[in-house]
This record gives sequence, C-alpha cells and structure tokens, in this order.
Amino acid sequence: MRRIPYLCADKGAYILWELNKRRLLASEIISHAWFVTSIKNKPFIFHFQSNNRLVIDSLFDDGKCEGYWDLEHGILSVIFEYKQHTYDINIIGNNNGLIHSALQIVDNDKADLLKVAPISHAKYGQALLD
Repeated sequence: MRRIPYLCADKGAYILWELNKRRLLASEIISHAWFVTSIKNKPFIFHFQSNNRLVIDSLFDDGKCEGYWDLEHGILSVIFEYKQHTYDINIIGNNNGLIHSALQIVDNDKADLLKVAPISHAKYGQALLD
C-alpha cells in the first residue's frame, strides 16, 4: 500500500479528511476579506480583487504588499512577496464551518499549515474591515 503524504497516517484518514473539504467559489473569495494565520507566522488580512490581484495587510505592523490569486478546481492558490520572502499558499474549503485549511510554502523551502477564515460571512457582503 502506498503511503499518503505525512499529513495523514493512512489512506482511510486521508479519505475522511477529504470528505470534510469542498471547492471554494470565486464569488465567496472576493466578497469579503480573509484572516490568515498559523502558530508560526504573522497573521495577515487578504483582500481578493475580482481581477485576480490580492492586497495583503499585516495585522500587527504597517506591512502591506500585493500578490496574485487563482482558483483551479475549487482550490485557491495565492502567491506574494513580503519582507523579502516568497509565499505560496493553497487554500481548501471546509464543509463544516468557515475556517478553511491551507498549506503555505515560504521560499520554496519551509512548509506550514494555516487556518483561513472570512472576516464576515459572504451573504453579508463587504467585510468588517473594508
């Protein structure tokens, strides 16, 4: 039996994990800002634009940058540079709530798991920080 990558111990665990995921929609991505965080990283606020551009704000300093996003098969891919580091993030929607899962790779080297959440629910329109 082939082993699933280190995130899941076996194929059964992977299937259970995958059943809790869903495809993200472009309409929900651009309808509000998103809070992105992990144990090891600075938290960011992502503002997705309809033209596949992205504005990123750091939550604890005046840092700001721009990047790009793409949606393919319901997986949201983000790439940007911040403080001389390149961030490549893939976000997968969650079926059971508004906190989504993401894998972040920094400088094509370090990987980290992230949590991503909309700041306001998509049905309410603009985010609280807009």
